[in-house]
Amino acid sequence: PRHPHRGDEIASLIESSKLQVARRKEKVTATTDIFLIDTIGEMGLFYALCPIAFIGGSLVPAGGHNPIEAALHNCALLLGKYTYNCTEICEILNPAAVSIDQSSLAREVQLLLSAPGKAKQSAKLAFDIVQQQSNVVDQLITDMTKLINKHAS
Repeated sequence: PRHPHRGDEIASLIESSKLQVARRKEKVTATTDIFLIDTIGEMGLFYALCPIAFIGGSLVPAGGHNPIEAALHNCALLLGKYTYNCTEICEILNPAAVSIDQSSLAREVQLLLSAPGKAKQSAKLAFDIVQQQSNVVDQLITDMTKLINKHAS
């Protein structure tokens, strides 16, 4: 969860769906269905371990979370239609992202897991797009510095 204090609530929801949940401080076993990360500051670690990232908050009108960190960790991106919290970056990443809804999420995850080449290609494209955008900022700073120095002399 984005807010770790919701861990108990989310774990209860998972368990009420008859799924086995292990929280971050618990041992994952062969019967674990969902590993609930209810801590702060560890997303990079888990993105680095996963080839695919579903960007939370994008299946419901919550506005979605920023996909940049997932893209920088070479994850294939799954995005719902509610991305108004980060519209511009989601539009830029659109060619690399898989558009999903609640009924297609599981199917798209399975497709990407069964086609690791496709997942890697999608992840590389997302990574490249984010890198390209960061280079734009660097170039803008360089150009602005030259302009300031030119007018300062």
